[in-house]
Amino acid sequence: MFIVELVFHAPEHQDVLLRLGALPGAGITLTQSWRLLAHALLHAGWWHIALNTALLLIAGPPLEQWLGRGAWIVTVMLGAVLGGVATLLAQHGAGSVSVGASGAFFALLFAACLLSGTRNASFGLRRRLWITLTIGLAYSFMPGVGLAAHLDGMAVGAAVTRARPAHRRFKEETV
Repeated sequence: MFIVELVFHAPEHQDVLLRLGALPGAGITLTQSWRLLAHALLHAGWWHIALNTALLLIAGPPLEQWLGRGAWIVTVMLGAVLGGVATLLAQHGAGSVSVGASGAFFALLFAACLLSGTRNASFGLRRRLWITLTIGLAYSFMPGVGLAAHLDGMAVGAAVTRARPAHRRFKEETV
C-alpha cells in the first residue's frame, strides 16, 4: 500500500490519503467504518513506515511463537481497529488526518513485553522489547503522533495476554 501512496504522492496530500482510507479529523459515519482498518495500511512517509516495520520485526516473531498465528492476527486486527476508534475519539479539528498501524503494533509490542517474562525469553530479548516500548511511548508525546492509538494498542495487548493462554505448540526454548 505504501507503494500506491508513493505513486500518488499521498504522504504530501491529505486529500489523497483520505481517498485511500485515512481517518478524517471530523469523524466518520457508519458507512465509512472500513476506514477503521484501512487507515492502518497507510503511512505518513518513510520514517513512519520504518518505525512500524522495526516494531513489527522486534515484537512480531516472538509473540507469534508464544500465542500462535491465529491469536497474533486477532491481536493485530483488534489493535488496528480499536486504535482507529481511539484516534477518532481523541482527534480535535476537522483539518487533521490520521494514518498508520500504531495501535496494532503497540498491541503486539506490549503483549510481547508482558509475555516475555513468562515464556523463558532471553534477557536480551526482554530488554530489547522493554526498551523499544519505552522509546515508543516517549515518541508518542511528540506533536502529530497518535498517543491515543498507542495507549489503546497497549490495552489490547494486555487484554490478549490475559485472555489467551500460551500456544499449545509453544516450546520452552529461548527465543
